[in-house]
Formats: sequence, structure tokens, C-alpha cells
Amino acid sequence: MPDKPLSFSATCALLILMAEDREMPNPELKEKYGVTITGKERTTLNEGGFVTSRKTGRSFSHVLTDKGWHHASELARDGISAPGTGFAAAAVKALVGNLQRHIVRSEHSLAEIYSRQEDLLTEVNEAPKAETTPEPIAQPPIAQPPIAQSPIPQPPVAQTPVAQTPAAQPSVAETPTTETSISGTPTAQPPVPQPPVAQPSVAETPTTETSISETPTAQPPIVETPPASVPALSSEDIETLIRKAYAQLADMPNTWVSLTQLRPLLGDAPRDKVDATLVEMTRRPDVRFVPWENQKTLTQADRDAAVVIGDQPKHRIWIGA
Repeated sequence: MPDKPLSFSATCALLILMAEDREMPNPELKEKYGVTITGKERTTLNEGGFVTSRKTGRSFSHVLTDKGWHHASELARDGISAPGTGFAAAAVKALVGNLQRHIVRSEHSLAEIYSRQEDLLTEVNEAPKAETTPEPIAQPPIAQPPIAQSPIPQPPVAQTPVAQTPAAQPSVAETPTTETSISGTPTAQPPVPQPPVAQPSVAETPTTETSISETPTAQPPIVETPPASVPALSSEDIETLIRKAYAQLADMPNTWVSLTQLRPLLGDAPRDKVDATLVEMTRRPDVRFVPWENQKTLTQADRDAAVVIGDQPKHRIWIGA
């Protein structure tokens, strides 16, 4: 409960905005319910953070904040303690005080009970559907400078020519020639000595080969240039990503979108900065967050994707046209 209890008239104004679940201008409140939220009631609700009011033309328009929804849930659970007289006040207390029975039985939150049907992404009892996650929003690639490599010089191979020596031929020993005389008696002729033919001996000079000594070539060190630093995303940049991702997922304006489907489209944006931006967006008049109605149907991925606003996890986002 708030530190300073709301008056009965301010509580009734809060409950009207809860039941309408939309921004309500004073002229429409006057025409439909015969009241306007002005003066002390508007000031109390605005300063307590339960209602956001803005000037539209010559009058004010009002919408319930997340803190206002949380306080309405407390009223349904604990009842209205603000004093009020007459049958009208008694009827309001009875209806609100016994609304908790329906919440417990149906496992639906006030946000689901009073949400407008055309704004719902799914039916009341339907669990989050598994959908194909669209491709993340493309981030510009970081150019890598080419790595220069020096050519490796190869030393020439020295070859020593092979010296060839003429082969030695064996010496020829000739037998003395015998001639026959006229008388028929062979005349002995002294042998004519033949000088040996000197042939150079075959001296094979061993072939000398120069071994190739391979000296390891020094490799120049490869210096890798660090990638250029990517500037940190600001809150405005992240909000732009969130709105683009919402537009990519929403079938039409004013549609509830699951944060389980939205977060993967935000690329590498840090989780803490995304959560801080989502909380900041609750101050925008065209943004709303609600918890999933049937908590038993939530998956672990749905719980992990939720953003905690106040003291309650929110699972869906709504952005107006």
C-alpha cells in the first residue's frame, strides 16, 4: 500500500482508469461517467506516481501507470480501506474486494481482465507461441586491415662439376712372328720388341658435392591491428532498437508483443542497459508493460526475458501508434 492512503474519490478515479485501460480525456470522462479528474484528485494521483496526466487542448488526459496498476492489484487483494458512505461506496468496495476470487480461480491478472480485446496479442488462456525469431537487426561489420607478409628468400644451390679422367686401356703383348725361308726351313727371326703403349690409368676423382646448408629464414612478426572500438550504445540508441524490433514483430499498431521475441532482435546491446531503457520507457505516454496473465504457462525463457518494473516482472510491451 502507498505511504499516504488515497482518498475515496482518488481511489475511484484510479479504478475508472484501470477499467478503461486506456488514456481518458476529461471530456470523455464527463460524458461517460459524469466526473472529471481535476484539482486535488489529479494532483494526488500525479504526485504519487499512480497516474500520468498531460494537457490535450484545453483539458487534461489521464492514463494509469504501472505503479497505479500495482496499487489496483493491492486494492483487489486487500480491499478498499478509504472511507466512503452510501450505497455507491458500498457497491464499489464489494465489487473490488470480491474481485480477488475471480483472479485466484482464473489465474488471470487485472491487466488481463481489463485489457481491451483488440490490443491482445493472444487469447486469454493461450500460452506464448513458439515463433520463428526474425533475423537480428544488422550491425555494420568491423573492417579488418590486411596483414602484410614479407617474401621468404631462397639461397641458390651450388653445384660442383664432376671431373672425368680417361679410362686406362690394358697393354698389348704381341707374339714374335715366324717367317718361312725359301728352302722351306723356317728361319728364326728375332722378335721385334714392341714398346708398350702407355695408357693412362683410370683415376676416378671422387665427385665432390657441396651440401646445401639450409639456414632458417627469420620470419617477420605478424602484427595484428586491434579492431576499431565500437562506441557504446546510448539509451536513445537502445530505445530506437526496441521500437524497430517492436514494429518488426507487431502485426498492427497497439499490439502486445512478448519480450521473449523482442530481446533477440536487439543484437549485442547489453542486458543491463536494455532493462534500464525499458524502465525509462514506462514514462512515455505511448508505452505500456504488463505481466503474462497465466503465470503457470510461462516458460523459463519467458521468465528470463522479463523486465522487473517496480517489484513485478513484466513480460509484454505495448507501443501505441
